[in-house]
Amino acid sequence: IARALSARWQLPVWEHVLGRSRDTRSQTSLSPGERRSNVSGAFVAAAPPPTFGKRETGSGKRTATAGKRRGPSVILVDDVLTTGATLAAAASALEGAGWPTVSAVTFARALPFARRATEGDGSVGALVAVGAT
Repeated sequence: IARALSARWQLPVWEHVLGRSRDTRSQTSLSPGERRSNVSGAFVAAAPPPTFGKRETGSGKRTATAGKRRGPSVILVDDVLTTGATLAAAASALEGAGWPTVSAVTFARALPFARRATEGDGSVGALVAVGAT
């Protein structure tokens, strides 16, 4: 998904910025609280390059930007948003490493089972395309 967005939005994919600091359990059967606990502290992020947060002066020297965090925005890309626990943990690691702006994009939202649109027997009747496919 990130590579497709990269081509479409003409942005690089930075695979080296975020990684796992430890293994986690599969979250499919976990409650929202268990999901948060499962991924809490599970990510480690690299700091932004030192040139971010600096600006050029007229003399060509770099000086610290007073009081403002500067640098690139990073966008986390995930396939499915269920509780947001994974994205929150990843964003926390990035913010803790000094990235000034962390956003996220997902392509599906999992609803609680009681809210899913299903037929009476629990089976899905059909897929419906929305917009361009």
